[in-house]
Amino acid sequence: YRENRGNFEFNGVVPINSEAIHKYHKATSSSISGTFLTMFLWAKNLSVLMKYDKESDTYKSVSLLTWSVNGVECAVFSKNEKILVLGGADGHIYLYDTTHGGLLEIISLNNEYISTLNISKDSNLLAF
Repeated sequence: YRENRGNFEFNGVVPINSEAIHKYHKATSSSISGTFLTMFLWAKNLSVLMKYDKESDTYKSVSLLTWSVNGVECAVFSKNEKILVLGGADGHIYLYDTTHGGLLEIISLNNEYISTLNISKDSNLLAF
């Protein structure tokens, strides 16, 4: 769904492959403008980072982001859409560059369960 003049309108399905993705994903997020989208594929133990392509009017994969055995519980994009942050049950927070999906940093929290993430408007503060 996309917001259009205060209303949400169905925009279609995001095709990734022939699997029934909704049965396998756990953490999903979209960037504030809708340019980027991510979802965790539980069965494959990885997250997919996708970027909207105006020409084809669909999302295309930027990168497959590998993850720990415990899986992703939450995902959030920075307000400037330059960073994707993933957190999970393994007590680590992973920061990825949205341009190419490269890993920027891993924050270890002594195996603390990460169930939610939020980023300030200026993208300078990460709350978990």
